[in-house]
Amino acid sequence: MLVPGNRDNRKKEQLTDTLMREVANGDRTAFEELYRMTQNSVYCYLLSIVKSHSTAEDLMQDTYLSVRKSIQHYIPQGKPLAWIFTIAKNLAYMELRRVQKQETSDFSDEENQIGVDVISSTVDNLVLRKALEVLNEQERKIVLLHVTQGFKFREVSSLLTIPLGTVLSCYNRAIKKLHKAVNESSG
Repeated sequence: MLVPGNRDNRKKEQLTDTLMREVANGDRTAFEELYRMTQNSVYCYLLSIVKSHSTAEDLMQDTYLSVRKSIQHYIPQGKPLAWIFTIAKNLAYMELRRVQKQETSDFSDEENQIGVDVISSTVDNLVLRKALEVLNEQERKIVLLHVTQGFKFREVSSLLTIPLGTVLSCYNRAIKKLHKAVNESSG
């Protein structure tokens, strides 16, 4: 059974436009706080796209470098995490296109090397691997954000700019796929 992550650890309530302004003003402590509050969410989001632990970690670092570089362009709308996710998504897709051009990368090899230490306290390793194997990209994003980071479905809908009904149906379809995959692997 999948259990949402502990929302108290996330302290999402403190991720505000005010904090973003402090980061824009060069406040190192504010940037460290921003990183601490969002790193797990950004990592899971990137992992849901690239399906590679090492690539997700590299892209996460690139994301925060880009955030720091372009924070002056942030327009306060009360959705700082959505802005960070947009940067992360763009970097991830650029990386996937670069890898696809080279035609040398096979993500299935790296899936076996996933370092689940970041999220192992939230999701069983087998379920995570099955999620990466059997779910499509949209389903992976929704499940990982809801289950590992504890986002409510409305928050997932807002972050991914997907209608709430689509998020709910995608999540239910994904959970059915996961149950079927786990039952097949244990049977």
